[in-house]
Amino acid sequence: MNLDEAAKRVGFSKKTLDDYFMIIKRARALNFDFCANQNQRFGILRSFVKKNKNSIKNNNTAVTADAVIKSSKKINKINF
Repeated sequence: MNLDEAAKRVGFSKKTLDDYFMIIKRARALNFDFCANQNQRFGILRSFVKKNKNSIKNNNTAVTADAVIKSSKKINKINF
């Protein structure tokens, strides 16, 4: 299933679904604990990514969340 089909299936726009997908990928790269936060709303994910993305920049590390995501080729399709 591609992104267009998935967007139609769940009733979101493709742009929204793509945004959610990118946030999830960034959270995964930053080791977000999905199990511990499974009953939370999506905003907790956005906050986690924003908070940790800034802390990575502040620590002057060479690896950023975006670099990890760009190098990762794990997820190409959404499966239901």
